[in-house]
Amino acid sequence: MRVGATVSMTSGNRLLNPGHPVNLVKGRIRWLLLIVFLLCALTLGCSKQDEGGKTAEAKQQTEASAGPVAARVGQAPISVAELREYAAERSPGRGAATGEEVARRYLDELVTSEVLYQEALRLGLDREPEIHRSIRQMLTQRLLNRQVTEAVLSRKIEETKLRRYYDRHVGEFSRPEQLRLADIFIAVPAGATAEEKGELRKKAGQVLAEAVAMSGKRTGFGSLVAQYSDRHANYGKGDTGFFDKEGKPVGIDRKLAEAAFGLERVGNLGQEVVETPDGYHIIMLVGRRSAQKRPLAAVKSELERRIRREAVTKARKAYIESLKQKDEIQIDALVAAEFLADLKDNSGIKPPFIVADPKRFNRFDET
Repeated sequence: MRVGATVSMTSGNRLLNPGHPVNLVKGRIRWLLLIVFLLCALTLGCSKQDEGGKTAEAKQQTEASAGPVAARVGQAPISVAELREYAAERSPGRGAATGEEVARRYLDELVTSEVLYQEALRLGLDREPEIHRSIRQMLTQRLLNRQVTEAVLSRKIEETKLRRYYDRHVGEFSRPEQLRLADIFIAVPAGATAEEKGELRKKAGQVLAEAVAMSGKRTGFGSLVAQYSDRHANYGKGDTGFFDKEGKPVGIDRKLAEAAFGLERVGNLGQEVVETPDGYHIIMLVGRRSAQKRPLAAVKSELERRIRREAVTKARKAYIESLKQKDEIQIDALVAAEFLADLKDNSGIKPPFIVADPKRFNRFDET
């Protein structure tokens, strides 16, 4: 077999089968020559993968158009360059597979893909509306990536810009001292009378006395939470989560936050019932976080990602708007109104807008 000869494929997918009874010796020679091409492709592809997956796409496309053909499915060629690219995108995996076995598998996968693709074309699947929508979406995404995203992401972000961004968002990278409480909350219903409040205040005092008596027990306070505490509207039953001196971000009442920051050590029990507008609290300090400020150096990578992400969003909007300005875009207000009204009637979902009086629009409105 010449190096550039075509490899044919018989029915039943007996591609280069060295065990086929017809012309065994010649078949084996053909396969060995093809393996040389495949192993070269795998070696080059995997070496590029080992270097970080950076493949020379332009070079591969050139080789695909001019390089030797490893197989054909009908009139469609499968070139060695395609095999090289295919190998570069995959790992041969672990196990006892030899280079020859990997080459066979990759080639068979490409042949199978081409067979299925040609059958799909024969059946006219490429003309289905869903396929056209998918291609349309792929093309628009590729357009935005090439015309906008790639250019934005390739730009270097200057240190001065990073510093300005950091200074504007410094509150996101710093945190004041925070505390966490175990809280037995005795809720006071809205509209409660003075007598009812008095009874609830008395109950809170009794619970505090029990908490003091059980302070030496490991699970004493937790059992009282389960037994007596109501669920607060801003946090789970018995656990406030972390909050600062202003009660943020949980929404802790200032009076309760002040009482909490008066406790010195984790495990300390508040010695008085704390009264807030929505009820009474018996508290124990269970967590403390010291104030923290993350310097610019610690968040630099995060800032770069955020700046680029925001820049991409802004650039895409500007690019799309520039294209809209070039085209003549007309919207039929009456048709739009009818569609939106129908959408509202049939789905029960309020559409983003309804043209209340289509007559105040021109028949065709440019946007």
